Parts: sequence; structure tokens; C-alpha cells
Amino acid sequence: VSLLAFPSREEEIVLRHSSLKPRRLTVEDLYSEIVVPQFQRYSQLEKEVLMVFVLENFHLILNAELRHRFSRLEFVKTEDSVLKSPQEVFNPTERYADQLFAGKHVFPIGTFAVDKNHGQLLCKHIGLRKLDDLSAEELLQIANDTATSGNRVRAKTLLDVIVKHKWTERLQRDIAF
Repeated sequence: VSLLAFPSREEEIVLRHSSLKPRRLTVEDLYSEIVVPQFQRYSQLEKEVLMVFVLENFHLILNAELRHRFSRLEFVKTEDSVLKSPQEVFNPTERYADQLFAGKHVFPIGTFAVDKNHGQLLCKHIGLRKLDDLSAEELLQIANDTATSGNRVRAKTLLDVIVKHKWTERLQRDIAF
């Protein structure tokens, strides 16, 4: 019987690589080099859990570009159960939004619903779209949908939005008549 003990496979790997000096990652390095590039591979649940953690620790992210990259990730569930980025989703508490976008699947639900804690963190740190963010093409689409439906309440709301947000000047500039 030999008293020599041979290392296990795991111990052998550790011994072989013990001379490596791994680089220490900052929180921002971890997010920008690992989390964000791999984000689309995560399941819906993993995305939700991860983004809850990110939002709860958003104060640690000082890099403006990285903050902006989070706003483009698709993790906010809408009424049609599709994951969208915060740049695609509207804040339902904004005046007129619920009337203009009724049935359009552009409001957050679930974990990131605006009336929940994590939804409030989402609004505070990353933000959701506002009516001021509408393009001329989107307004035109809303107007066409409204004309087709004959919904007078929505038509009045659309006119109020155009006046309130000074869209008349913007529309003249953006759309060639």
C-alpha cells in the first residue's frame, strides 16, 4: 500500500492554474463585459431577477454609457407578455398615455409595473418613454388609428396632447406637407 496520494482532477486543475493572476472586475466591468453582452441568452426569469438587482444597486453604476445600455435591454414585460426595453414602454401614469395607447401593449406589467417598488426604481433610474418622446410618425399612426376607430374621446385626447406638447410646430418641421 502506497502512502502517496495523487491529486483529484479538480485539485490538479487548481494546482496547474495557481500561478494565474485573475483580473479583479469592478461592478461596471462585470456588467459591461459579461452581463450586458450575454443578456439575450438569459431566461425571462433570469432577466427579471438580474434587473431587480441592477436597479436596487444602480447607484454603483457611474458610467453614463453603461446606464444607457441598460435602457436598451429588453426586460420589461408588457400586457402581451412580450419583453421590451424601457425605451419602448410608456409610463401609464403620465397624463393622456392610458387613453392614447389603450390596447397597444406599451405599458409595463408584473415586477416592473409602475405602481410596484421595482417599477418605481425603473422610472427613477432608467426611465420610461414619455409623450414628449413620440415621433411625428407615431403621432400620425395614433391619428390614423383614432380616425379608423371613430373614438371621440381618444380624438380629443390626441388634440390635447398635440397642443400641450407643442406638437404643431414639431409636426410642421418633421412632416413635409
